[in-house]
Amino acid sequence: MKVPKYVIWDWNGTLFNDVAVCISVQNKMLRERKLQTIADREYYYRVFTFPIVNYYRNLGYDLTAESFEDICSCYVAHYERDMVQCGLYSGALPLMCRLRESGTGQAVISAASRKSLAKQMAGKGLEGLLDAAVGIDNDMAASKTENAVAYVRTLSVSPAEILFVGDSLHDAEVAKECGCGAVLIADGHQDFRSLQQSGAPVFETLEKFSAALDFSFGDIM
Repeated sequence: MKVPKYVIWDWNGTLFNDVAVCISVQNKMLRERKLQTIADREYYYRVFTFPIVNYYRNLGYDLTAESFEDICSCYVAHYERDMVQCGLYSGALPLMCRLRESGTGQAVISAASRKSLAKQMAGKGLEGLLDAAVGIDNDMAASKTENAVAYVRTLSVSPAEILFVGDSLHDAEVAKECGCGAVLIADGHQDFRSLQQSGAPVFETLEKFSAALDFSFGDIM
């Protein structure tokens, strides 16, 4: 693959390795409500989806008994206590440094709230690598499409020269709405088989994606 002129990264499950903590936090909440817990990643991959409200429905939450907003606030409170266990995926920082050295612009666009995203990114060695980190204005992990479309319009780069890198079918949908290419990494919140439905290239890990990029001439995608 040629090196793109600009990369827009998803954060959770793409650069930030938080799947195990997400499952652990969710299981705390499920036990509190006497609901079936997530036994393993295979089960997690079966129930996880966007929009996130449907993920909670798949887990058995009664959204008539408590509001989705309250559930999300509870989740974020638990998550922000436990996320200190999380770090970047193997190979993430070297790849981002290499892209920056090649002249590729980079940003993060996430469905996490701006406040939570800032906390998650703090101390991860990303200084000087990103042009922007864009979150949403609430804790409900809603679609980031509007923010992504708006951000792409600010760039002096053709959408055809921009690559979205994410770990979910939603990331491929966002890329399509922006007129950009997409690559999906099957090491996060959705598995390889699910991601193949997008039609986008799918790599098992960030390191395999990195190995597929041709940095030899700083080619533009």
